[in-house]
Amino acid sequence: MKGKYWYIFDNIKADSNESEILLWISLPQCYRDKLVLNFNFSSKPFKIVSDDYGLNKVALWRINDISDRTIAIHLEFDIMESDKEIKKSITKIERERFLVSEQWIEITSDIESMAKEITKHVYSNKGKAFALFEWVVENIRYEYPDMNHRGTMYSFKARKGDCGEFSVIYCALCRAIGIPARTVTCLWYDSSGHQWSEIYIDEEGWIPVDTSLAKELKYPYSLITDKNRRDTFIEELGLNGKKYSYLFGNSYNNTIVVFLGNNNVYDFGKDDLNKAFVYMQPGGMSSFPNGYKFKNLNENIVHGGIIDFSCESLEGILKRFRKEHADRYLQNGLVEEGIEGLKARLIVNEHDAEALFYLGSIFFEMKQYKEAEGYLKESLSYHGGGSKPINDTWANIQLGQIHDIRNERVKAEEYYKNAANSGIDYAGSSDTAKKYLNSPYRE
Repeated sequence: MKGKYWYIFDNIKADSNESEILLWISLPQCYRDKLVLNFNFSSKPFKIVSDDYGLNKVALWRINDISDRTIAIHLEFDIMESDKEIKKSITKIERERFLVSEQWIEITSDIESMAKEITKHVYSNKGKAFALFEWVVENIRYEYPDMNHRGTMYSFKARKGDCGEFSVIYCALCRAIGIPARTVTCLWYDSSGHQWSEIYIDEEGWIPVDTSLAKELKYPYSLITDKNRRDTFIEELGLNGKKYSYLFGNSYNNTIVVFLGNNNVYDFGKDDLNKAFVYMQPGGMSSFPNGYKFKNLNENIVHGGIIDFSCESLEGILKRFRKEHADRYLQNGLVEEGIEGLKARLIVNEHDAEALFYLGSIFFEMKQYKEAEGYLKESLSYHGGGSKPINDTWANIQLGQIHDIRNERVKAEEYYKNAANSGIDYAGSSDTAKKYLNSPYRE
């Protein structure tokens, strides 16, 4: 199967002849029984480098020819299944590397105590790793965090997080009792990202452990609340009928691995080009720190990545990009393009709760409160994915503000209470809801 990973920059305005875009992307890689081969690039990268452990290859583009409003680059590759899994041994240096406490995988005293308590009656490393797997599945709640609440320093104490937080909590617990562990970052075939863990077991090598997806198998609709979307997704992964324990040691379909580990350093030979990435997914906006930099360009450029397996034309890719990333157009002040993209999403799925929420929010910002109310209320009535609880919390806040503007205080308070009682605190939502419960919102 042939695939392409596109990265699009739209709404570009160059300020001078010295304008430049820097873009870092981690290259898809072979993983277990899946081979990724035969790379071709639409434009040659400035340089491709590996990290110190040879885990990942990161390409850097320096784009200087900026005469168009839109720039699209892509890398092309073949994906093949292999009869034999790729098994990698571990060196002493690597073993030590994946036992340390580091950014986002901080081994706190609480984590160390918990890991020892969970495994105190288990004697093999694999048995201990499975006990920790079961604990994470049972005790961590799925909730998408903002960037200020990422890493085990926060997520372990809060007992919640998204797939990335599930994976770092599990890695920290394993490392705390001497089991090498690292994160694995991938792209789903629909272009969104995911993360699981790997542990190293002597005689077996690195084995995958996906705690967040295991939670979805054990407790259906706890992560993906839309039944049709969830059931189709599980079927596409080849996990129908599988028990949650299958995901301790086995992988599944429809993923491309792009990054192993965290906090990897890439030396491109110049200080302003060198980068240390906590993770890449596989780069650009989908990395931390950001894998892009603009020189002498406008700040409201809309950009992001997208995977294509159907050999679409550039025109088709751009239409798809503008539809799937409509919220980014809104965030960058391109209201007309954003609304057009969101309405295109609703043509495909009129129950798209996320698109309805974004439309409600933008009409609220435009002070078109009747339209905003309609979209926001409708967004609350449909199921969605992992970000649905966050969107619902803010939808309740904005509906409360609309009723405050109309001097309908009793109705406003009902919505603020919904937000405050949701248990969600994303980008200050909890404090905002409490603020307007105490004092009415004013435009």
